[in-house]
Amino acid sequence: MHNLTNLTSTNAHATQRTARNTQTRNRRSYRLTLAHVKAGDALPAGPREVVVQGEDLGVWIAGQKAARGVLQPAQRFLLEVIGVDPDDASRTRPASRSQDDRWAINLASARQFTPAKATSAPRESTWSSWTVQRSGSGRSSTPSGEGLPS
Repeated sequence: MHNLTNLTSTNAHATQRTARNTQTRNRRSYRLTLAHVKAGDALPAGPREVVVQGEDLGVWIAGQKAARGVLQPAQRFLLEVIGVDPDDASRTRPASRSQDDRWAINLASARQFTPAKATSAPRESTWSSWTVQRSGSGRSSTPSGEGLPS
C-alpha cells in the first residue's frame, strides 16, 4: 500500500510540474507577443511567420484560439489587449482526414509507384555467397567457390 501511495504522489507531482511548465510557457509567449506588438509589428497570421527567442508566436496564437472554449475571462482579456480575438475561428486547424480519405491517397500513391523509381528495392544478400572455410590455424572467410579444394 505504501508503494501505491508513493506512486500516486509521484504522479501528482509530475502533473503539477507539467502544469507549471505550461503556465510558464504561456506567460513567456504572451510577454514575447506583447513586446512584439508594442514594437509596432503586426501579429503573425500563421506558424513560422514570427519566431522570437525560439518561440513561434503564430503557433502560440493559433493554440490560444483553438482553446477558446476553456479560456478564463482574464486570459481572454489579456489576448484582447495584444489584439488577438479568441472568438475568431478563421485560422483554426482544418479537420483531419478520415481513414477512407487517407486510404484513397495512399492507394493513389501506390498506383503511381514504379520499380524504376524504387531506391530501396529488396536485393539478394551479399553475405549469402560467402562461406566459412577451416584452415590449419583457424577460420577464414572466402567467397564460395574461391580457394576451396576441388
